[in-house]
Amino acid sequence: MRYRGFYIDECEMYGVVREDGEKEVECDGIMFTIYADSDYSYEIDNFIGGYGFEIEQNQESIEDFVRSYIDSEYEEYKEIQFKLILEKDYNSYKYDVLNSDYFSDAWETADEIASIQRIYKYLKDSSDIPIKDMEYIISLNRPLENLSCRLKLNEKQFAADVNLAVKSMISNQDCSYGYATDYESSDEIVIDKVADGQTPEMNGGMDMH
Repeated sequence: MRYRGFYIDECEMYGVVREDGEKEVECDGIMFTIYADSDYSYEIDNFIGGYGFEIEQNQESIEDFVRSYIDSEYEEYKEIQFKLILEKDYNSYKYDVLNSDYFSDAWETADEIASIQRIYKYLKDSSDIPIKDMEYIISLNRPLENLSCRLKLNEKQFAADVNLAVKSMISNQDCSYGYATDYESSDEIVIDKVADGQTPEMNGGMDMH
């Protein structure tokens, strides 16, 4: 069964406990398991309908119950589905890249995976994506690659962002990770070039005349 983009599996249940007035009774029923994908491999949730309580023994009653239950949990289910579909897509992409002869070396392979992983993690952790956007993104075949292609095409924006970062770093003298010279050996003699033709008498212990 499929409803609103979710995939629903059914399993007969026995000994389902329900309250009937002031006492508990057992009945038969169906357990419904909600999956994010058509392979039924990424589970979202499950719930039970008991015969004579939530459902009757006919298809119309069963379908009405499933629709009503999913509608009541729709936004939460869709957010879970969104993350699971992205996880599946990322894992599938990573598998394809690692088993492909297209990329020339390990560095190129790692770079491709890292690019997709960055998009995946951003979307997975974001709390600002509207439900309607989630619905569209997961309706795509290979959603992460679709997004990656559009990012790669926007080279001007990428260059502008990098240039802005460089200017900001220089103007703020940002050295969050220290300077390269901080990690050089203090035992080495350092001979620096001197600007404007000014030559020191001594530099690093060596006569520059």
